[in-house]
Amino acid sequence: MSGFAETEQSNAISAPVTDANRVLGTPSRLPTNDTLVALERHLMRFDAFLFTLVTKCAILDTMTAQNLSFNGHRIVHPVENCTRELAAIDVRVPIRVDDAHRRGISTYATSSRGSMDRQVFGVRMSDSRQETLYAPAWADSTWIEIHERARAVQLVRPESVLVGAAAGVLLGFALPRRLELAARERIDIAVPTDLPVIRRQGIRGRRFSHLAPADFFGVRVDSVTNVIASLAGDLTEYEATAVLDGVVGPFRSSPVMSRTEIADALHAHLRYRGKRVLMSALARARDNVRSPRETTLRLQIVDAGLPEPRIAAPVHLRETPSPVHPDLSYEDEMIAIEYDGRGHWNEDQRTYDSTRYAQLSAAGWLVLTVTKQTDMGQWLDALRKHLGARRGLAAIRRLRRSA
Repeated sequence: MSGFAETEQSNAISAPVTDANRVLGTPSRLPTNDTLVALERHLMRFDAFLFTLVTKCAILDTMTAQNLSFNGHRIVHPVENCTRELAAIDVRVPIRVDDAHRRGISTYATSSRGSMDRQVFGVRMSDSRQETLYAPAWADSTWIEIHERARAVQLVRPESVLVGAAAGVLLGFALPRRLELAARERIDIAVPTDLPVIRRQGIRGRRFSHLAPADFFGVRVDSVTNVIASLAGDLTEYEATAVLDGVVGPFRSSPVMSRTEIADALHAHLRYRGKRVLMSALARARDNVRSPRETTLRLQIVDAGLPEPRIAAPVHLRETPSPVHPDLSYEDEMIAIEYDGRGHWNEDQRTYDSTRYAQLSAAGWLVLTVTKQTDMGQWLDALRKHLGARRGLAAIRRLRRSA
């Protein structure tokens, strides 16, 4: 009886090895290193696929993001109660030169003439050394480049914090293109005032007295309001309003902070460059704005002396089971305003837009569209005339509501 038990246990142990060898195609030999590496990559991709499915179905504001993990990968976000769709991307892993040598990487490979990319003094990266990072689904090549460089700096200076425009890119701010390009060329890295400033090529070292860093996908990034304050001096009022609209609205995620929370935090900063512009922008910021172009359009309408339109207000139509939400609208005058940006260029979106515009028109709404090529002077004059022509209709609708 004991012999049978031993034989059964032996088969149970050896069977998985035999199955693994059969899958790898080497029934009589151990798998080669290249085979194991290829298998590991396939498993990582499958891991990433499963993770993306999970995060698309999960609402992160039902749990604390600091405690969320999947298969050993920890997701860290500095702001709790934030819904964010994640996706798996490959990023290069920074390594110290002395660690590289201990791991068998040649001195030539880590030299200036070698194959490894020099990020900062004493740190190298290579396309052959990558890991899967579960990052925001909208992360692009600029996001990845800034993330890699910041990780490299913080490997040798762990007390440093990413600030300025580079931090804004990582946090998903609606920054003007010029600041995104500047951040790609040079990132801002800050340290506390009692530490030596970092001086490296491609890095602007700074000293801040009020840093509030949090781990953001493996990079120490300053707080949202600190980053906003540090950018204020480089933003126009329109640009600052777009940034704030993105933070309090559904630009790339659910709202990160409310306008009241931002105002309270910014008032704690006694002095910073661009404070007057930022306070004015905060007064003009609104909820529910979905793109910086919509922010600019709304401000242009108001600055032309016209009434401020509503943002993403629901319009109930008989033909649709759920309400439609024009970018901007005047409910009483029944005027809907849509900004057709790059996201409206594909065929499916165009078909959807034209159907929606036709439904609004059939219900008596006037649909006005704006594109990047629109002459805003002429368009605003036309809007003013349409508002005047529909003034009687607006009065009738207001009387009906009050009756």
